[in-house]
Amino acid sequence: MKKILIILFLLSTLMLSGKMEIIEQNAEQILLRISVDEYSLNEFNEFTELSFPDWNFTLDVGAPNLPVKKINIGVPPDGDIEVNIVSTKITTKNILKPVSPVPGIVESGKTHDYIYNIDPQKYIESNQNFILKNKPYIFRRFNTASVIFSPVIYHSESNEVEICEEIVLEIRISGSIDTREFKPDKVENIYKDFLVNYDQARFWRENIIPEISKVPFEKSDFWYRIETEENGLYQIGRNELEQLPEFYDINDLRLFTMYREVVDVETLAYNFKLTEIPLFIENGTVYFTKERLDDDRLNLNENNIFWLTFGYDDISLPERIKHTPLINNANPVLDFERKIIVNSKNSRNGLDGVIIYPEAGVFDSQSQQLADLHYELNFELKSQADIFDEYAGGSEDPVAIKNYLEETYSNNPTLFYCVLMGSGTRNWGDEEKNKIITYALSSNLNTADDNFCIFTGSNLPSLAMGRIPAKNESEMDFYIDRITSYIQDPTPGFWRNKVLILPDDENKGGGYEGFGYNHGFNHSARAQETGEALNEEIYVKKVMAFEYGFDVFQNKPDARNAMIDVINDGCLVWYYIGHGNDDVLGDEDYFRGSQHMGLLHNIDHLPLFIAASCSVGEFDKLSFDCIAEKLVLHEDGGSIASIAAIGSCSGNQNTDLIKYFLESLLNDITLHTIGYSLLDAKISLGSIYGNSKQYHIL
Repeated sequence: MKKILIILFLLSTLMLSGKMEIIEQNAEQILLRISVDEYSLNEFNEFTELSFPDWNFTLDVGAPNLPVKKINIGVPPDGDIEVNIVSTKITTKNILKPVSPVPGIVESGKTHDYIYNIDPQKYIESNQNFILKNKPYIFRRFNTASVIFSPVIYHSESNEVEICEEIVLEIRISGSIDTREFKPDKVENIYKDFLVNYDQARFWRENIIPEISKVPFEKSDFWYRIETEENGLYQIGRNELEQLPEFYDINDLRLFTMYREVVDVETLAYNFKLTEIPLFIENGTVYFTKERLDDDRLNLNENNIFWLTFGYDDISLPERIKHTPLINNANPVLDFERKIIVNSKNSRNGLDGVIIYPEAGVFDSQSQQLADLHYELNFELKSQADIFDEYAGGSEDPVAIKNYLEETYSNNPTLFYCVLMGSGTRNWGDEEKNKIITYALSSNLNTADDNFCIFTGSNLPSLAMGRIPAKNESEMDFYIDRITSYIQDPTPGFWRNKVLILPDDENKGGGYEGFGYNHGFNHSARAQETGEALNEEIYVKKVMAFEYGFDVFQNKPDARNAMIDVINDGCLVWYYIGHGNDDVLGDEDYFRGSQHMGLLHNIDHLPLFIAASCSVGEFDKLSFDCIAEKLVLHEDGGSIASIAAIGSCSGNQNTDLIKYFLESLLNDITLHTIGYSLLDAKISLGSIYGNSKQYHIL
């Protein structure tokens, strides 16, 4: 019988969509044949929809919705690929209606809806090449080059489509192909699925040493945190200096701060840089000048925090102000406090994961309990407060956590898991729900915990991320007790072999959607497809919403009751497919977090809850807890963990991700964790990662 492994929780020919066959392969060349053997073109309303089962589709709203496949090739550290088309088999078809656009997603009724609007410019500029080569990037020490195969070229002016039913590619690999020492990783199977030439590329891995700036706490035993306010001259006077030990030498003092530096002028991505601030010393008082260092384009508050030290392990001389400042105008510092250095050298090796808790005294004991529970894994525990100090000079900034994780991974190539201990919101502040900071790359993009582990030179996450959305000690204690009981005192029974799937009906706004078997809104078909993909030893119970009638409020309480009965009786996985938002599954109110939690009495049969739906996992709202959060903290049952999207996301891409995830989790003869299987799915479906990134483990 199956049991979800809870740590994030411990719950030669390659087949893709169609067929991809390696005809010949050596270290310098791959000859690849890709066959597109199943597709259809269907007229639906005013558009022609392209049906390519198991293919990914583009995500550019308003552009033609065309199938794509990403092919990843491992290359040497200094290498790249050259791609040549050897042969093609192309069919040309004329269509009466334009190819349907990638839909936009808007709020509609209780949930969301698709809006199909053609962007004329994007149709004119639609890709006219079957093959596109991307720049190399890095994924977990693999230098990776990728090829995007687009089997359909659409000519919008003539309403003509060219379909490449077969293509043979010659891929030449450049660079130093000499083999290097091969050290197996615990997640080798992910790489085997990810890279076409894994058997060769595994010998080309290299450890990338990132250029990460931080406060060098390891160079001295004495550090003092200084807070300031507006720009100007400041003084560190007798009251502050008396806190230093008697043996310090005032002429040995140094002062440091960190500032944000733009590293990408287009996105305004930034990183932190360390700088030493010159001092002026006179009559036992220390003076320094605070001035604007951050780039004004960032629209962020500059760092008001400085770090004073002595006994600094460096042969260079301390920086000094070369002119005499107007010391009579000096401002007093706002705060002066010694920092006790804890585990600052980050010297542990062989780590499997890190657990980040808010600060000393907040979730630190529970973090140790979680690490002890997974005794087979080697965890480092680190406080967010220490990370902010060391990697952002004291600024509360998510880039600090990213830099900490990137450096830790560089020192520990086996690192795979990261657990964030505490809730967080997009409105970071002192509120109870803000325990671990969230990370959105810009103000118009959704929060994504994956952003913490998309390291320099990569566009994919390198770690399996998870967050325990507890707001206070009581909730965290409850969750740790729950997961401990699940692992150490499991409830036996057939329920551990049962998967519940509830697909939304195809009713929307009084009409019907999802015509055609492969349409993203044919939720019933996606449920059937997922059930057929699972191991035959798994009993799949489907509650088909279309089989149930409406009440006077256009809801389906009988479908809800049927679903609740299965959950309370016990199931390993509870999977919903369809429309949703942070409080409701479906316009038909199959489940509403604010009303129906009391119907769940399954404390001894906790499932993994999954929603292939918009916003069911929107955990970053300050004033509201989403369904995914509520389920893992429901006292009388709920779920052992939740996987759901934080924002709007796309039908087929959602179900493709979860189908791959469930196959990895339940079908593989090797038991995998939830974190492993979700990262496996995100990486393997890399061409739709922009959609997969929405999904979090709570």
